[in-house]
Amino acid sequence: MARAALSPTGRTCVQRDYEARAAALDAKPHVQAWNNGSRDAVSSVLRSFGTVRSLVVGAYAEASDDLHQLFDCVVESASKQHWRRIGARRAREARSYFATTLRRAWGVHFAREFARHRLRRVVCVGAPRRQPGRPLATADGDWPALSAGEFAAHALRVGGAWAARGRVARPADEHRTRGSLGRSVGS
Repeated sequence: MARAALSPTGRTCVQRDYEARAAALDAKPHVQAWNNGSRDAVSSVLRSFGTVRSLVVGAYAEASDDLHQLFDCVVESASKQHWRRIGARRAREARSYFATTLRRAWGVHFAREFARHRLRRVVCVGAPRRQPGRPLATADGDWPALSAGEFAAHALRVGGAWAARGRVARPADEHRTRGSLGRSVGS
């Protein structure tokens, strides 16, 4: 889990987006009516929470500074509460154990989930794109780039496991269908 620097504009952009959304909600008449005519009820509740922290993980399992600060808080808390349970002589000694264990667990989890994300997106590689000028979605939620049938046909052509509706095992299900040596269970 490497430390990735989130740009200062990216860090403040998250807060600005939340504030803009709260201001837009405050401007709606039904929200004002619900809040007894208050024009900044949503914004004041948002401000009461403090600054929005951006817990961001990158494509190569690197993490934002805010996530590293959360990591430090979790490790500190775990070492203070459980140092005797793991047989350490003091909490500072246990901190190393918890930091190593948690860093390894989070790093592997981040990398694995990004790999799963990539595998799920394989069916979209080479899919025909939306025509210029057409909306991203229609009012009824339809995706105008392709019909459902066209996309399913494309997904089957490129070997999309999820589009095949169970005819091909999903990578997440492979551990249930294979033994420890990669052979089918029962063979």
